[in-house]
Amino acid sequence: MLSNLQIAALLSIPNIGKKSVIKIIESNPPFIKDPIEFYNSICSKTKTLSKSLFLNHYEKVIEDFDRLKIEKINTVGFNDIEFPILLKEIQDPPVILYYRGDISCLNDYPTVAVIGTRNPSVWGDKMGHRVGEHLAENNITVVSGLALGCDTAAHKGCLSKNGRTAAFLAHGLHKIYPRQNQILADQIIDSGGCLLSEYSYGIEPQKYYFVERDRLQSGSSLATVVIETNEKGGSMHTVKFTENQKRLLYCISHPVEKQNDMSKGNKKLIEEKRAVPVKDSKDVYDLMNKIKYEYFERLNKSNTLDNPEIFEENNKESNLTLSIENFAKRVNRKPATVKKYFHKPNKFKEWSNKLDPDYEWKYDDKKKLFYGMPIDNYKLPLE
Repeated sequence: MLSNLQIAALLSIPNIGKKSVIKIIESNPPFIKDPIEFYNSICSKTKTLSKSLFLNHYEKVIEDFDRLKIEKINTVGFNDIEFPILLKEIQDPPVILYYRGDISCLNDYPTVAVIGTRNPSVWGDKMGHRVGEHLAENNITVVSGLALGCDTAAHKGCLSKNGRTAAFLAHGLHKIYPRQNQILADQIIDSGGCLLSEYSYGIEPQKYYFVERDRLQSGSSLATVVIETNEKGGSMHTVKFTENQKRLLYCISHPVEKQNDMSKGNKKLIEEKRAVPVKDSKDVYDLMNKIKYEYFERLNKSNTLDNPEIFEENNKESNLTLSIENFAKRVNRKPATVKKYFHKPNKFKEWSNKLDPDYEWKYDDKKKLFYGMPIDNYKLPLE
């Protein structure tokens, strides 16, 4: 099995791309520590790669990894258990990621990418913050890119509710770009989130790196929410990646009086039915539950879901996800009694509100699950 240092060494060599390295990884080669033996076993068949060139790159990467230890930057390889699971599904996954913080926030919780222009309207900036708040309140990790504007608003909104957020950067982790977000970057790490990059230490930002980075934001997320973008904005790259990766796509729907040049992309995506519009509390409620559906489905497929109430917290700040049996226990009724009501929405609403006045409940017949939203949190996220 290749070490992360060896993966980085291979990637640093011209004409050896990610797909080639993934093929080597998937061939499950034996671990060989000595670089010359490693070359003879793994790389000697590559005609364009001489031993001297390989060793030069290998020594440089050893120096880089020594610096990573000093800077407290970690690495995770494609086959490591900590590697973001959703990224393994995309067409062009990274082979290695460099990160600071707690990368488990991308695997242990549902993830949603929040994107948008660097120059949002006042209303757009407010919506980015509010979406970040709602996701954090629902135990969902906010994924973005630490850019100014909508990214910053989403990260800050999440942190304001003690949530976890992850930022993918378009350069090495030796710096923070933009510099104005250095404090925000520190807060993300201190709050249980992480900063990630597929670029090694010392790599400076390039224009096309930001496009490459966009595929990781959508690829590591179950859904993407567009806060505000024009028709040709950089966020459209992430939109296309989201669609190609067959992930859910949502757009904030601007009221007529809030529409502007920077929201034309939102309007276009909604009119073309490429994105689901988010315009009021019901849409936000449906979005959160859809994300939870997706998360539960994936956990079920991997046979790791032991507790279907992973989101339940015993306070009025959290949405609840309950089986029929557990909902019956909550309202102190028999499952058979519950079943008499939940196929009749109006009667069920009246009946459940009397038994549990703090929550509004809905039942999904396909999933056989109840979803409850605290009445106190049932407020309009849009104005």
